Amino acid sequence: MLALGLGCIWFARKGGEPDDWKSFNPENHAKQIRAALESVDNVSNVKISGTPSAIRVPSFNRDLERTNFFPQFVALRIEFDIFFPQRLQVKYALRGTGSSVENFHVEIISTFSMPIAAISYPIAVSKESIEKFSPSSAVVFIRKYLAEKLMNHSDIDFQILGPSPFHADIFLERAESQEIVLEEVNPSSRGYRTLYARLPCNSAEELTEKFVEQYREILGSFYNVVGMRNVSMFATSKAVRLAKTLVSDRTEESFIKRLQRRYSERSIVDSVFDAILRDRLNGIRVERYLAKLRRDGLLEPENYFVRAIKREVDDLYRAPNDDIKLLLQITEDRRRGYFSNLSTLLSGIAGGLLGAAVGAYLTILLSGHASTASMPAISNLTSSTNGTTLVPTGQRPHPK
Repeated sequence: MLALGLGCIWFARKGGEPDDWKSFNPENHAKQIRAALESVDNVSNVKISGTPSAIRVPSFNRDLERTNFFPQFVALRIEFDIFFPQRLQVKYALRGTGSSVENFHVEIISTFSMPIAAISYPIAVSKESIEKFSPSSAVVFIRKYLAEKLMNHSDIDFQILGPSPFHADIFLERAESQEIVLEEVNPSSRGYRTLYARLPCNSAEELTEKFVEQYREILGSFYNVVGMRNVSMFATSKAVRLAKTLVSDRTEESFIKRLQRRYSERSIVDSVFDAILRDRLNGIRVERYLAKLRRDGLLEPENYFVRAIKREVDDLYRAPNDDIKLLLQITEDRRRGYFSNLSTLLSGIAGGLLGAAVGAYLTILLSGHASTASMPAISNLTSSTNGTTLVPTGQRPHPK
């Protein structure tokens, strides 16, 4: 029997998508992947097959700014063996595999959606004993180990898309007939499911290849839906987080701080609207993608992987957009009212100061004009020697 854990990992180009696509050589990138893996301790038997000339990037890649998706290959297969002693398993994982296995085989298979990583190892047990094993744990400690070892690589940017591992422990066994059987051993339990599959193949070494051949597109589609889910999750989280800043309590703010906050609210409102729009557009993208899967027949027949896709869609978190938009409208009205009242107040103060200044200026001007006009008459006045009588020059005072 073969124990199998699934995930989504790939080897992106350091720096992401180049400005000039003609400068990117897919074959050179495949060689860089090989060299990077061969430089990692405990990795051996690296094989890269397929055609690296076809590259593609998921439609949601620009909305997940923290993930480097470039490049994605359509027809590339990367295989290697990795020796992982128990002491390292304890260091890099919360739990072990449930066995003393230390040798693992890793296959990363391109699909028309997202790449699938299949990590397997043989076990000699019956179907009744498989639940005590955890092959999904191998996905955890191997991806953590590779991420650490390739962290500072000059050419390769190691990437994952969660949930990685896929939330199921899978066990494969050769079938006597040509019928492919996939069943849940513990469908009522919570957490990771245990899946058991019987596949027609010539040898145990072909089990992983046969399984991936059968389910590769639905698994790639699952991770494509997960990527879209992450877009909505990040967009709605951003919308809610920014909206909360608009209603947070700031009763102790100074006037200057309040003025600065009111001024910056416009950009916050724009960012919230942008996040809501991104979520709405992503919802349309999800619906169109599901419609395509239905047309291609990938959602039939019903199995665990199909139900996993539907759960991701059903659990797609959406922000309370109507409530947030009402909050934004209230915030914008409040902001406009604040600056309108402030403008009126400042206009009144400025008008009062200007009126006072003009009044004072006119008073001084008129006062100076009046003094200048009376000076000739005053200069013609004479005073008696005793200072008691003033008469115009050239006139005699009336006798008393």
